[in-house]
This record gives sequence, structure tokens and C-alpha cells, in this order.
Amino acid sequence: ILAMAFVPPGSPLTSLGPFSRSWEFTADDGKHAVWSGSSPIASSPDQKLLVAQFGIGGNLDVWDLMSGRKLTTLSAHNMSVSTVSFSPDGRLLVTTGQESPPTGNFAGGNQGNEWGMKVWDVATWKPRISISFLRVGAPCAAFSPDGRQVAVEKSWETVELLDADNGASLGVLTATDPQPQSHQFSSRNLAFNANGTLLFQGAQNGVRVWKLAPR
Repeated sequence: ILAMAFVPPGSPLTSLGPFSRSWEFTADDGKHAVWSGSSPIASSPDQKLLVAQFGIGGNLDVWDLMSGRKLTTLSAHNMSVSTVSFSPDGRLLVTTGQESPPTGNFAGGNQGNEWGMKVWDVATWKPRISISFLRVGAPCAAFSPDGRQVAVEKSWETVELLDADNGASLGVLTATDPQPQSHQFSSRNLAFNANGTLLFQGAQNGVRVWKLAPR
């Protein structure tokens, strides 16, 4: 299982094939449901929408969990998808994915690829932000708790903060490691704390903690 997302119990949409489906369970506070899949998936904060990659490639399907109907298909990235996540207020969706085959050797002799990050307006399903960059390994992205910023891991040593509405750069966080990074982490390798003053990033020898300027 690569990804999981909570969904409403009793939804008519229960499966997208043998490797992507929902599971219902009962806990002390009642019935719950969780969607699991071998490809990136995300549910909206109100649990009305499910965004899922089905099969291979860079497309994402958007499903209405209340009716079980597919609403649209996003041509998110050219080759694959590595990150799918809604903003906490549900207005925006961030995706990262591979755009091209390996382009050359990077640190440690690893082959780098062109990757992309897009922020989508959920009301229109049109991209507000679209950037591309070269790196080794799949990138990730995460929204701040207020949904106003998105952090993008452009390399193991570089994270950029962007305005989630217009893509303006809010700063670049750079680390210097004694050895070239060649590790691989998950698509959830970035996380803000509850009030958005700290950003955590998994690193080769531990966890980096970035202190962010107040906005």
C-alpha cells in the first residue's frame, strides 16, 4: 500500500480495481472507512472528493464520493505522479510527478529526471501554479496549515516555499551535507507543525527542522 485516505462510510464508490479500494471498520465511536491504494490518492477535507491515480501514467481521476461518479480527469504530469494532497481548506490540490526520462548524472552518479509540481484550483480543476525542476528521486510537496503556502522539495538539500495562490517564491531553504544525498524517502517527506512556524524534512542522518518567518 502506497497511500491511504479517510472516506465516508457507505459511499457507492468502493473500488477502482484490485489495488485501490475502500475498507470499512467499526471503532468505539462508530463506523469509519479508509481508502487504500498502490498509487497516490487523497480525499478532500470534507471527504466528498477522492483524487486517485489508476493504472500507470500521469493522469488523476477526480471522483464524487457521495454519488460514486467520476467528475473529471486531470492531465497532471507526463509520466507519473508522486504526490497528491488537498490544502486544509479544500480549495487547492497539489501534485508532483515525473515529466521526462533520466536526463543526466547527478551527485553520486545517480540519474536525474525532470519533475513537476502543480497547484490546482478545486473549483475549476485548472492549474494555478506549474513549475518544473531537475532532481534525483521523487519529490514531494505539502501545504501549510492555513493553506497559504506550499513547500516543494526540489532536492534533498533544497526546499522552496511558494505562495499557494500565485506561485510567488517566499524563500528557499538550503542545507549543506558532508556527503551527497542518495537516499529515497516517501512522497510525504515534508510536514508543517500545527501553527505553520516549523517545517520538518526527512534527511539522510535524521530530520531537519526549519524555523519559518511569520507571515
